[in-house]
Amino acid sequence: MQRREILKKTGATVTVGLLGGCLGRSGAPGGQASDDGSGGSGGDTTTTTAKPTLENRSFKMLSANCGNETDTASVSFEAAKKNVIVTGTITGSDSCAKPVLAGANVRKDGTLTVTVKTKKKNGATACTQCLTELEYRATFAFEGSSPKSVKVVHESLGETKTAATMQRDGTSTTTTPYGT
Repeated sequence: MQRREILKKTGATVTVGLLGGCLGRSGAPGGQASDDGSGGSGGDTTTTTAKPTLENRSFKMLSANCGNETDTASVSFEAAKKNVIVTGTITGSDSCAKPVLAGANVRKDGTLTVTVKTKKKNGATACTQCLTELEYRATFAFEGSSPKSVKVVHESLGETKTAATMQRDGTSTTTTPYGT
């Protein structure tokens, strides 16, 4: 008998606790909406901009030469065309490596993340054993607005590195394995 009373009281307490936060909100039972005369719901106004939509992309390797471990990238914005151009150099493990676009995603905050990785060329059998500097160029066309910022990530030699970040206003940070 006592157990039933305890369960009833506990259930009522939990229900009131869960609904307590909802009951005081405007538009909810017992709450009143304030009208500031602006036609809005009052309170803080937040402006949301539409997330840039990636419409088209292209990617090509520009050159491949034996060299040093290099992971660099640069980003430029073509405002008139709503394009973003990424050029860079990623390190391949040998002469059979090629750069590929592994991903291009726009986050809700308007940041385009470009991921470039290395892959073995199809049908390649005889490879020169040297670190290979693989230069590439990627172009991204957007519908609506262009991204607010771009982050370029390189995946090669078993590591993932941020090669560059660039804001649309021109602020940039370029990272290499050597800190320059």
